[in-house]
Amino acid sequence: MAWTLFSLIYYGFPFPNTAYAKLATGIDSGELRAQGLLYLLDSLDRDPITLTTIAIVIIMSAFERTVSARMLAIGIMLYLWYIVSIGGDFMTGRFLSVPLFASVLLMTRLVGGSRRHDAH
Repeated sequence: MAWTLFSLIYYGFPFPNTAYAKLATGIDSGELRAQGLLYLLDSLDRDPITLTTIAIVIIMSAFERTVSARMLAIGIMLYLWYIVSIGGDFMTGRFLSVPLFASVLLMTRLVGGSRRHDAH
């Protein structure tokens, strides 16, 4: 929230200018989504570990009782939806680094949390 407020005051826009450039392309949204899905498939073909890790963590979070884990998983899924909706990128996997990082952090929390509960 603080960054959005700062960005709005300083830059005059709440989001990075690249977001506006990607969202106002004039390309049909169905075509963008199709290209975005191809972006994910290409990433899966070239680097299966990234999307597999993200998927495993999202599934693990579905069975987690904590709201924070589920919220972070929902945030990761929304980020993936955004990637698909803008048509991906010309560089395979570039936009997947943030969801992968968040997934790894969440996985360490989920796996570490289960060990903590087992120790008690």
